[in-house]
Amino acid sequence: MVKKILFSAIIVSSYFVAPQVTLADGDFKVATIDVNKLINNLPESKAKKIAFDKEQKAFQRELKAKQDKIAELEKKFKASGENPQSADATALRNAIKEYETTASEKGQKLKQDFLKANKELSDKVLKVVNAYAKSQKYTLVLDKNLSATSPLLYGDDSVDITDIIAKKLN
Repeated sequence: MVKKILFSAIIVSSYFVAPQVTLADGDFKVATIDVNKLINNLPESKAKKIAFDKEQKAFQRELKAKQDKIAELEKKFKASGENPQSADATALRNAIKEYETTASEKGQKLKQDFLKANKELSDKVLKVVNAYAKSQKYTLVLDKNLSATSPLLYGDDSVDITDIIAKKLN
């Protein structure tokens, strides 16, 4: 929370300083970009999304099969008199433990795979953005994504270089 407030204060103060810099130094140049749009439109991003969706569906099918097995074992346990020491009770506990382990481990792996792929794609986009910004002598390039974490409060479309970067990525 403190970091957000500090970051916001820096951004707001830069709005007051920037006009002075612009007037004093005519080389101040700002552009906006939609990083998420660029990442989502990369060909490899689309391929990774298809693969991720396939893995996610397989994971959901696996969990559903385990849930069905648990439901079946629960019926068997209840039909056998609900003795907590019975083989049916042990089988039910083991199935529940197996389900929880699978859900946790594979869910975490899917999350890590997604984050790794997203970082790789982000790095690729940022490399092109940095090269373009340097070649065009931009002072600042701000992400104009409309999320709550965006440092941009307003961005005129005339300074948006997203389409130019998209062409360079393809």
